[in-house]
Amino acid sequence: YYMAKAHAGLGNQAKAISILKAIVKKDPKFFEAWAEMAYIYELDNDFANAEKTYQQILTFGDSSQELWLRLIELNLKLKNPDKALSLVKRGPEALSFHLASANRFMDAGHYGHAERVLLPWLLKTDAPSEIFFYLSVVEFEGRKNLQKALEYLERIPKDDQYYDRSLRYRTHLLFELGRGDEALKLAREARERYPDEKEFWLLEARLLEDQGQVDQSEELFKESL
Repeated sequence: YYMAKAHAGLGNQAKAISILKAIVKKDPKFFEAWAEMAYIYELDNDFANAEKTYQQILTFGDSSQELWLRLIELNLKLKNPDKALSLVKRGPEALSFHLASANRFMDAGHYGHAERVLLPWLLKTDAPSEIFFYLSVVEFEGRKNLQKALEYLERIPKDDQYYDRSLRYRTHLLFELGRGDEALKLAREARERYPDEKEFWLLEARLLEDQGQVDQSEELFKESL
């Protein structure tokens, strides 16, 4: 096994794979050998064999999120988004895993699949606020539906730990939608609610300037100092 790792370190991937295959033939449950083999396949951009090797590791009962995410990424690289989605359904039920999976789909441009990962969480009575952020990104980046993105952010309650972030993004969306007065009102609410957050002072001042209220903008900049 260490000889294989040494060959891999020297760039002799073919020799390393040959040794690792001999190892797992002799000891099919040598987990580290399988993991090293999958890693080398990935380095060589042999995604098909890497995916098969990770699938083999799954049969050993390894349920780590990282392994599932590697499989999802490989299937996306192999242009198998439906298979990647099926892996999400088989994988861990943790919110962190589903959010990370949705990220992988969005990075690959599969916003519809990302939405299918996230939507079941909306059925929960206490849907986590992160879900609204992610669905907002699906609508904004994937569908250019700014209004729908705004509606998701508006569902984040005022006592939520991420409410300040929702105010920030909602303000930007209102501005992009051409609703400058509403954006300014929301920016002012955010500044008054979170007076120690520098960004909200700058955001309101810039919105004032955009509306031609230069004197008020300047006064706000001075006050923020």
